[in-house]
Amino acid sequence: MMLVPLATENDAAAFGITVSEAALVRASARVRGYSRQTITRATHTLETRATVVSLPQRPLVSVTSVLDGDANDVDYELVGATLSVLCGHPVTITYEAGWTSLPDELIELVCTIAARMDQAVGAVGAGVQTESGGNESVTFGFDSYNALSDLATGEKRVLDRLFPKHPRLVVVRP
Repeated sequence: MMLVPLATENDAAAFGITVSEAALVRASARVRGYSRQTITRATHTLETRATVVSLPQRPLVSVTSVLDGDANDVDYELVGATLSVLCGHPVTITYEAGWTSLPDELIELVCTIAARMDQAVGAVGAGVQTESGGNESVTFGFDSYNALSDLATGEKRVLDRLFPKHPRLVVVRP
């Protein structure tokens, strides 16, 4: 299932960037892949046996239902995006998460990624690190090469700030 791009050609033009729709689709896929987020508003379902769950999609809008295997409502507590189920049975959690209106910073990031992908120098994709001709020489950094099939370091920093990783270990002390 392909989701709608996170930015449009008009969004890019507002930032002074000219890009193709295809590049915006590719850039959106990379942003979603790296962040592991749908980003746009959607309903999600999660089946779990855990009693404490960090809902993975953000920002959390609401929890629609928490049901046991017999489709009965289950009591729960919600603190931030962490849901505590008050039973010991497997449950199905349905919740809504994502933005209806994306932050400008995210739209700009998608547009700049798309522009970089549209304007990539072919030699970098072939693994060339340095090109020279006459008295001129151009050196492509390692980040430039990696960014052809992934994201640049600065782009990842912005996404890490917008979508902080959930802690994998929670320590509870009395």
